[in-house]
Amino acid sequence: MKLVILAAVLAILLWAMPVFAANLSEFADSAFGGEKAPKEEGKKYFEILQEFEPGKTTKINRCVHETNQPICLGGKEYDRGIGTHAPGRLKITLDEPIKAFRSKAGIDSQMFGTPASVRAWIYADGKTVWQTEGAVRGDNSVLDIDLAFDGAESIELALDNAEDGPTCDQWDWAEAYVVGASGKKYYLDVLAGGSSVEIRYPFSFKYGGVSSDVFLPQWQFEKSERTADDGVTEKTYLYTDPDTGLEVKAEVKIYEDQQALDWTVYFENKGRENTPVISDMRTLDLRVNNPEDAPAGKSALPTGLMFAPDNGPNDKNDIIVLTTAGSIGCVRFNWDEFKLKPEFLQEDKPIEIRHGSLSACGGDYSPYFAVKWPTGGIVSALGWSGNWEADFSRKGKELSISAGRGKVNTYLKPGETLRSARSLTVFYEGTGLQEGFNCFRQAMIRHIIPKQDGKPAFIPLAYSTSGKEAVSTTEDIDRAYIRSFMDMSFEVSWFDAWYHRNAFPAGMGNYHFPVSDLPDPKRFPHGMKPLTNIITAYGKKVCMWFAPENVVAGTFLAEEHPEWVMTPDGKPGGGSFALVNPEAYDYMKRFLLTCFKEWDVSIFRTDSGTNEAFLIPYTGETAPDRQGIAEDMFVRALYRFWDDLIRERPGLLIDNCCGGGTRLELELMSRSITLWRSDSNVWTQNDDLKSARLNQLITSNLNYFIPWST
Repeated sequence: MKLVILAAVLAILLWAMPVFAANLSEFADSAFGGEKAPKEEGKKYFEILQEFEPGKTTKINRCVHETNQPICLGGKEYDRGIGTHAPGRLKITLDEPIKAFRSKAGIDSQMFGTPASVRAWIYADGKTVWQTEGAVRGDNSVLDIDLAFDGAESIELALDNAEDGPTCDQWDWAEAYVVGASGKKYYLDVLAGGSSVEIRYPFSFKYGGVSSDVFLPQWQFEKSERTADDGVTEKTYLYTDPDTGLEVKAEVKIYEDQQALDWTVYFENKGRENTPVISDMRTLDLRVNNPEDAPAGKSALPTGLMFAPDNGPNDKNDIIVLTTAGSIGCVRFNWDEFKLKPEFLQEDKPIEIRHGSLSACGGDYSPYFAVKWPTGGIVSALGWSGNWEADFSRKGKELSISAGRGKVNTYLKPGETLRSARSLTVFYEGTGLQEGFNCFRQAMIRHIIPKQDGKPAFIPLAYSTSGKEAVSTTEDIDRAYIRSFMDMSFEVSWFDAWYHRNAFPAGMGNYHFPVSDLPDPKRFPHGMKPLTNIITAYGKKVCMWFAPENVVAGTFLAEEHPEWVMTPDGKPGGGSFALVNPEAYDYMKRFLLTCFKEWDVSIFRTDSGTNEAFLIPYTGETAPDRQGIAEDMFVRALYRFWDDLIRERPGLLIDNCCGGGTRLELELMSRSITLWRSDSNVWTQNDDLKSARLNQLITSNLNYFIPWST
């Protein structure tokens, strides 16, 4: 492996692309491909040629009044634009000719009734193309400017005090943008902010302790591209170390309709020896430059049910990080399941997340987040049912964002593979964080959500049998429930955990053939078939609960196949089912598919998880330089298991539950819906009002990212 690279080559790879100029396909090629690109050093697209009070009276997306209020013209507030003060002069330049300028303009409404008076001019390449008819007063009047040019190299916006002094002369260019020869709009607030995403590899890892930014430019590189049946562009970027034979493959989907990239990175040892150690694996690794001399900007929050920031904003160019709470409802009642928490990112206070379990949303955080800087931001999610990490920091003008798998420190044996977490990231510009969320939700609906008959598989209207009786339910009770609901508009009858032999939780693991042994013979003497026959006869669908990853001591699996049960001490007993064992995997798949066929199951409700403390000893991958291998084996087996069930049972939907919504990460949500978002509902089952309030809160919170969680 070659570890030496000229600094000049590295500098070329770190050229910065302004956020506003982002073409997603070109961005992907430049970033993942490490392509050389020219850069005009020091070029400014928004210049302040004259300012009433230098450094104080040109602001992004707010008026220049000391109250920092939104831009307001004619009594109407505007989300974006430039607030300024006469006298002043601004210059706009692009990398292409300018063919139009549009804006609402006038004296800010806060100056209504004051002696404010301003005259304004617009110049194209030094020639006057527009001016006010005399002085504009503080009377709430609004000017609607719509100008066309014949390919101007630059335009200038000029103000003076109408010869009566500067008192109250606060002027706004609201919703102001120029149009390039290509037809692309460039909003002035984005140009003024000058934020840029560095074109560097948007993923990272260490190899033998050396950062991938150092050696990837020297590796062999190949690129391929195809258009999928749904019209999505799919690109593959392949990097090969000529010395060790390690192959790193980034598979990228480009969702141009929503400004989103969806990528996963795969590692394979194609050499003859063990590789050096791979560590610090980050699927998402971005640097954003926010010039320190840019006009002051404000990162506004969308309205909604989220935590209030507990730290104050910076006076200038503030950056907000929004993280998402996890679910702890399986432990205790929690009003704040999946709630968004915004924080102003301070230079000396990085935000660091270290999630340590195989339930990606179980605990303090879920792998969904957003970052907002004054002129744009990202909305992002990770797909990995295991340990994950995220880091957010700022130093000077640089904002750093990284996220990916945690606890990876391993070499690869010849032929062995490893994968990263999946990343779905929306890049947006402007002040509207809500617009970023809207794009993310649309990307989820159009490209991620499971499909049935080519359409998104949204949540069906379902009712649960024996919700109150629980383990006391019987065949007769469930039959009464089913018949009482058949004339209503419900689409699905939902059998939860209560029908198992030995009830719940003692019955988890009673999975053997014949499948008729699974229902409790005392409470369901005729099995489940008579009940599911009634449901399907009425044209309804069956949802049935299983816990394939949990095995209780004394159940059929624990007694008949102890070699398939991962236990705390390696001795026979209860523990986690070994999906990483090929024989166990095939057995459980065959068992579930038989149940689905026998009982006409349309929705497989899986409510189980695997304990990492049982997994690692079972696989034998306990060495310090093999961290992450056992987890990789399990998570990939889990994804493959769900994929196999969906493929072999056409039309099957998976209801994703693991003590509630502790596994609602991107990869599993691309394969599932979720009928039960939190076990906090367990604690409110006898309080209908409290339960309703809780579910409204969860819906509001989760729908920022998962629009089919309702």
